[in-house]
Amino acid sequence: MLSRVIADVMLQVQIAIEKQRVVEKEAETNKKKAISEAENSANVGKILMEQKLMEKDSARKQQEIENQIYMERQKIKVDANLYR
Repeated sequence: MLSRVIADVMLQVQIAIEKQRVVEKEAETNKKKAISEAENSANVGKILMEQKLMEKDSARKQQEIENQIYMERQKIKVDANLYR
């Protein structure tokens, strides 16, 4: 009978140890998941920022081209008026 009680206590201890391991693994998994989500969020933010910068740069280049075209047209008009 005493050996039965000891066996029950040992079983309860083993169950408690396994429960603790499961809790620790779940905590580790949650931590890894949170880190992964944070990294993904940071990467998305970086991509969006780079996209905005590229859009601004593209708009700036387009404006420069439009300004250059305008200046060339003005020059052509001035030259045409000089030859009249």
